[in-house]
Amino acid sequence: MKIAFLGNFNVDFTSETHWAKSIESLGHEVVRIQESTAQADAVLRTALTCDVFVWVHTHSFKVGGDMSSALKQLKKAKIPTI
Repeated sequence: MKIAFLGNFNVDFTSETHWAKSIESLGHEVVRIQESTAQADAVLRTALTCDVFVWVHTHSFKVGGDMSSALKQLKKAKIPTI
């Protein structure tokens, strides 16, 4: 399974980093997307190539662009989103 994962991966001790490593240890591919530098259109393009989209929102980071529209498009494409 290929998973697009939007979160904070700037340092090795975030929950997102540990979760991504755990998912990879189960044999899945994780595409890490750094929330603080992400743009909604790029997130959407990446997530559309994956089986699942996971977003752990960090309160201090903002994704550039319209994530609401991106999430609606992922729903239309039947990409499970967490």
